[in-house]
Amino acid sequence: MLAEPTCGIMSSDSSLIIGGRYSSREQFPWFVSVFQVLDRTKFYGTGSIISYRHVVTKADSVSSTDEDTLKFIAVEVDQVKLVLGSENYEDNDKSIVINGVEKIFVHPEAKSLQKFGDSPNSVPRIFNVAVMKLKKNLQFSTVISPVCLWNFDSEIDTQIGMAVYAVGNDVGYSRYATTSLKKYLLTRIDTTEKCNETWGEQKEIRVGSKFFCVSGENNSTLMSYDDPLYMKVGNKWFLRGMMNSISFLDRKVILNTPVLVENIGAY
Repeated sequence: MLAEPTCGIMSSDSSLIIGGRYSSREQFPWFVSVFQVLDRTKFYGTGSIISYRHVVTKADSVSSTDEDTLKFIAVEVDQVKLVLGSENYEDNDKSIVINGVEKIFVHPEAKSLQKFGDSPNSVPRIFNVAVMKLKKNLQFSTVISPVCLWNFDSEIDTQIGMAVYAVGNDVGYSRYATTSLKKYLLTRIDTTEKCNETWGEQKEIRVGSKFFCVSGENNSTLMSYDDPLYMKVGNKWFLRGMMNSISFLDRKVILNTPVLVENIGAY
């Protein structure tokens, strides 16, 4: 039996810059690009390695939506493809492609609150979390390794201003990535007051889901509504949450406007 791996270790985090940029292969080695293989391969979101055989992602990245209940229903495992170990998921020489998903666990209460197209921004979702179990163990290295899961009990207001890195690909509403390159952006945890000013009404209808907000420091950097966010505590990196809604201006984050983040550590 394999020993539990050391999580949250990044070999090159000293080179992370303020504002953000395209990521190197060694940075955020737990990052995964998630595809659904339908009539053609389609980019559907991002995920994070949390163990030898488990990847956490957003439920809607690996689900279809029931038209009546709007609940997320896991797709067949052979419809999912994962790409990891590279700063460019189209780089066939570096990328590791995983077609062997054994099981998809979607949060039993995961659902959309509106039909797609009913909302001018991203459609509200709740409990938007899923875990994929792989058929085989991953081989860990400096470019493929697990992130730690957030397990601290401190209140969000004690973390205001702390740095959290959003990592992802540039994605439009069509779910097609505009670049295959891994990208990161520095954000900071925002106050509950400011979060409620922007998202109070949305938070009220998302009963049961747990959220906090972050704000970006650079409105020229594109971000996706499904980016995971990572925070460093001590010498380890943790999966702090996953974006749930974004305020867009020409597909750019509006400066100083909070982004709603699903606090998956609360589940």
